[in-house]
Amino acid sequence: MEVILKTLPQKSSCWLKGMGTLYKHQGFWNLEDFIQGAILAQQSFKAEPSDVLVASCPKTGTTWLKALAFAIVTRGGSRNFEDGGRDFDESRSPLLTTVPHECIPFLEKDLEQIEDNHKNSVFPLLATHLAYSSLPESLIASNCKIVYIYRNVKDVIVSHYHFRQQIQKLSIEDAPFKEFFDEYYQGISWCGPYWDHILGYWKVSQEMPERILFLKYEDLKRDARNDVKRLAEFIGYPFSVEEEKAGVVENIIKLCSFENLSNLEVNKSGKHRPEEALSIENRLYFRKAKDGDWENYFTEEMKEKVDKLIDEKLSGTGLNPGNLIKKKDKSTKSTLRTPQAGNSKRHDKKEKHQRNNQKEKPHPKNQKKERKLMLRLGNQLSHIIRELLTLFEKANPSQLSYDQYLVLALAKCHTGFPELYQTAHPPQIQHHPQN
Repeated sequence: MEVILKTLPQKSSCWLKGMGTLYKHQGFWNLEDFIQGAILAQQSFKAEPSDVLVASCPKTGTTWLKALAFAIVTRGGSRNFEDGGRDFDESRSPLLTTVPHECIPFLEKDLEQIEDNHKNSVFPLLATHLAYSSLPESLIASNCKIVYIYRNVKDVIVSHYHFRQQIQKLSIEDAPFKEFFDEYYQGISWCGPYWDHILGYWKVSQEMPERILFLKYEDLKRDARNDVKRLAEFIGYPFSVEEEKAGVVENIIKLCSFENLSNLEVNKSGKHRPEEALSIENRLYFRKAKDGDWENYFTEEMKEKVDKLIDEKLSGTGLNPGNLIKKKDKSTKSTLRTPQAGNSKRHDKKEKHQRNNQKEKPHPKNQKKERKLMLRLGNQLSHIIRELLTLFEKANPSQLSYDQYLVLALAKCHTGFPELYQTAHPPQIQHHPQN
């Protein structure tokens, strides 16, 4: 291992006090023990097709996603439902006594535990902070599912800053935010550069959308119910109708909420990996996240630098600054003359109308990337529609539900053969009360 490390670029700073040195391995910065774990996993890990990998960069929502995925997979209660679902009894969940990071083992740190899970149980979950390009070949070839979570870059920087500061018990004077920002901006951070980490998984998700689910941290906070259902469906543990009626989805969200997990005794006083020299207090994994908290730390110069960097790195991906960061409004100067007294309202309305109708001309490179993206999405949509047609053609049209009939009709129209569904008689429409 020492021979390998000597050949790698390295970096030391106050942020690594007591932790060692960061090395750039396979394009990403990491600590020695994580690099050693990654190499071991690449050499010996044998993935199973049923595996589900929870992937992320540090401080992007890993703990929360782990808790949700674990609760979904291990849910069970005292009674079974007729449609195969089960009631959810949170009082029996291991999350009440175990930090989420110990519930789902890390590929680069807990390989032995993962291998034991393969031998002794059907537990499918494992996690990683590794970049996609550093994953074991067996995992990539296994076609197992991957769930990736990402977050506003600026809030990640602030969250990571606080995490490092508390782990190493550093004062603001000893480790100023500007110093941490400068290193992160250069891509020198644990598992960084963050934008390259995102891009690696995103590119594969475009080629194989059935394999990688992208979750946005801010969307998960805004509409947890929808994203938790998407997550359960994607990893092969969907909620039954009876489970949804019984409030199982909501109970899982409540169990995994910050308010609940952060107040559990194990997460207030316990330690993660207590046997290691640098064990981490569980409470440090639970910092109350506030969207836009970066505004309390960033100077205008920092904001502009990050905006420009992410715009360059992720432009045309659909994960561009419009989604990851809050972009500065670019209002153009008015060319109207100064309004006369009494005409200010009319002037304001006209100026507002002009601003709303002004559009930035897209960059030619961005246009080309967007055309390629639209073409790829169009091909994927056509594939999905043809799959739907194949399924519905096997069914008796008279037995289709009204919703199924509509899907079939739309699919047929899309393919340009409306006459094929004209023989199907739509079921009697049932009017449902509006909520």
